[in-house]
Amino acid sequence: ARIMSRYVPPRCWNSVAQDKEHQSQCKRMADFITHLGRTLNLPQMTTATAIVYCHRFYIDDNHSFKDYDKYDISTAALYLAIKVEETGGISMNDIVKYSHKIRDVNSSFPNDEIREKKKASLRRNEIMILNGMRFNMKIEHPHKYLLYYINTVQELFAGQFVDTELRNLTQIAWDFLNDSLKTTLCIQYYNRPKYIAYASIYLASMILKIDLPTENGENWLDTINVPAGEIEKIGEQIMDLYSEYNI
Repeated sequence: ARIMSRYVPPRCWNSVAQDKEHQSQCKRMADFITHLGRTLNLPQMTTATAIVYCHRFYIDDNHSFKDYDKYDISTAALYLAIKVEETGGISMNDIVKYSHKIRDVNSSFPNDEIREKKKASLRRNEIMILNGMRFNMKIEHPHKYLLYYINTVQELFAGQFVDTELRNLTQIAWDFLNDSLKTTLCIQYYNRPKYIAYASIYLASMILKIDLPTENGENWLDTINVPAGEIEKIGEQIMDLYSEYNI
């Protein structure tokens, strides 16, 4: 009864998402989770889930980055995502140990006393994140729409692409999707993740200077049932990352 049918962001989300400091903190938060996820050899989708959980937590104006340490919340979100995504082989000790080390590269691994305090803090933060999301842990990532599109292209338009073109398109679009997690797009399009996927595909095609195939030779944007204006807005938001933060 506690689990909502689907996630809906709070009414304040738009004003919070547009705040420049919030955007900057979101990028740092996502970078930290990505670094910790790679250190622990986690699947990308587990890391992506953790980042979205953090976005959902901080988009509430009751949960500011000033009041809730982004590294503590990020560590707890990753622990929660590991359980939700059923990613085995990772202990709480591992998460606490490497989170501590990444935060301060010059420090040694925490001793037993510090580790137990950090584990207790992680458990409290995990509950706080769950409460903040109203126990709705379900996420539909845009990555699945990218993979579906690529599979469709392989089936219907294999002759129009050389293998390297399709591989490059997939990789670049995938990278754009991962970078989009550094923005608030997962909140803005929480119920339309395919918009983010198609924007990433379109950006990748522009960079590679290739035409995306259609059955009757129409403009690709006219065939995907996504407003072209939304594709443009999402694309601009992703590309702003590279100019603003020199990614």
